[in-house]
Amino acid sequence: MSPLVSVMMPAKNTEKFIEQAIQSIITQTYTNWELIIVDDKSLDKTKETAESYAKKDNRIKIFDGDGIGIAHTRNQIIHLSQGKYIMLQDSDDVSDPNRMKLLTQEAEKYDKSYISSNIYRTDLNLGIKNISRKPMHNFQIRKGFKRIYNRDMVCPGASLAHRSLYEKNQYHEFIKIMSDWDLVLRLKEDPEVYFHNVQVPLYYYRLNEGSITLCREERIKYNLLVRYNEILRSKNKPEVTSIEHFLNIINSHPFFKISYNFFFLLKKVQHKCRYGHALTRKMDNEKY
Repeated sequence: MSPLVSVMMPAKNTEKFIEQAIQSIITQTYTNWELIIVDDKSLDKTKETAESYAKKDNRIKIFDGDGIGIAHTRNQIIHLSQGKYIMLQDSDDVSDPNRMKLLTQEAEKYDKSYISSNIYRTDLNLGIKNISRKPMHNFQIRKGFKRIYNRDMVCPGASLAHRSLYEKNQYHEFIKIMSDWDLVLRLKEDPEVYFHNVQVPLYYYRLNEGSITLCREERIKYNLLVRYNEILRSKNKPEVTSIEHFLNIINSHPFFKISYNFFFLLKKVQHKCRYGHALTRKMDNEKY
């Protein structure tokens, strides 16, 4: 029998989209799965919509979140899951029907694997804007991780990985934005983890339209915190566990402040070139 796949779906205030997200799992050609939805105190009908599907399909399981944040919710789902693999699925995105089958087929080749794919970036109505293409092989991906910038060699939100990787490396809950990218960077420090990107788009990744300057700047702050902690780990030093502490460190050292401002500007330019003024990526699934 094919291995059980646990689908991780944190949800909060996505009543407009969650039905499509759930349907895209129900219609997977791979059928041995459980869908774990944790509703993190939604104020709309997100939970009610999810519960209506759970009544019709016992593979769908609904739980209440604590309202703490998405990293905490994801850790909660890890504890609730039972599958050999965990596949991420945002409650406002859509999976191709063959996504689970193709990712699992690749994951089965290795003992410790992190498998993602190319993705479609779409508008809110799933109109395709572009295709995000990632390198295929482990050595290409790991080489890309060593760059100073433009290191997003995998799309965390479109991934499937061995459950053991999540049990050993849970999400850092002090990372309010980009906790999934932080997890990827910690996983790549284990040389036994095999990274791979399936070379077809298997995930429809909704983009938010309009002005998101504040969101972009918060995202960059956490991006730089994640990078700073990565450097600390390489020197066997303890990580900084809050954005406030990180910014205090930056502001107390002139060299750090200059470096921080330089990379902050660099990241703003990178985001502008990649996504433009009117269309921007979701905050790496950090919807709340």
